[in-house]
Amino acid sequence: MGNTVLSQAFPSYFKIFQILLVFSAVDTCFANIRIGFGIDVFKYWGDLGSYFNDDHKQVLSPVFKKPYAVKRHLELEDKTVIRGAFQIELCRDVPQLLEAFFRPYIVERSSKSWKIFSSNWSKSRISATMGVNSTYLTSQYGFAYIRISRYQEAFTLDPTIRRKKDLLPHVAVNTYTVMSKDSKSVMDFFTNTGSHYIQSYVTGDALYQVFVFSVPNFLIIQDEFRIHGPKNISADTLSKYMSPYYAENVGDIMVASGNPALKSWASKHFLMQISFLTYPSLVKLQIMPGLAGKMDPLLGNKTVLQLELKSLEFAFRDPKKKRWYQRSLDNYLKLWEENG
Repeated sequence: MGNTVLSQAFPSYFKIFQILLVFSAVDTCFANIRIGFGIDVFKYWGDLGSYFNDDHKQVLSPVFKKPYAVKRHLELEDKTVIRGAFQIELCRDVPQLLEAFFRPYIVERSSKSWKIFSSNWSKSRISATMGVNSTYLTSQYGFAYIRISRYQEAFTLDPTIRRKKDLLPHVAVNTYTVMSKDSKSVMDFFTNTGSHYIQSYVTGDALYQVFVFSVPNFLIIQDEFRIHGPKNISADTLSKYMSPYYAENVGDIMVASGNPALKSWASKHFLMQISFLTYPSLVKLQIMPGLAGKMDPLLGNKTVLQLELKSLEFAFRDPKKKRWYQRSLDNYLKLWEENG
């Protein structure tokens, strides 16, 4: 069964956004993220984000002569609130949790993009990233993944330059080395040019938190969502489920940008209490939406919230070679998704 999703936006100034990895901003590129540059996702399979985040590794190669990026500033209509949403996904196991975490990262023609970014992660790394004890990262538990995020800037490849004549000469030449029914020629193209290129990304900042449940309690919550509908779950009911009464482990509130000031603020202002138990919970934003305005000044622009990688299939002028490239890419992705 797939993830159960609850998306609840605060009044009209909120929209649904999602969160992921952290990179340093440099004009229209974040570390090794550059609009219009190619990358071989198979070479970095299982931990792609780390290579993007390493200034000492050259993981991208130029594809276009002039890969212009269209930049948009996602200004807030109301400066007193954050542009974002409160969103929950119920995840039956660790793979579903990773899938939820990496959902905003889209790799064209891949049905399990999250594996490209995390299939090589150790349990300790998942624990550190999710803010929960590693002993709970087993099939004996289910999870709720909560995120609150805000967009600041969006970068997209200028649509007027995605034409064959805009390709660098060596990229155009490399397309002629791909031979129909020759799988090795396609892999060579991946190595020399890339399997995909960076089409777009969005930056901002976010908070997220994971709650861990025993399987029986997880099923109770899942049934509640299914019977009543996610949008009809009240803040009081949600706060009851997302508490030590139901959760085996209440995870730390994590800050995508790593901003210590925001983390300190969140640890103080998102505290809730049941009987004698005090615990942090992002659900408090459902109960006290005014906290959003207070948090807004601390949210920066150091996190990639969304990333889209597009296939380089468009570069092939010969229809037969293009179809062979698409077929080969699909087969390799399915094979690696099953085994990676």
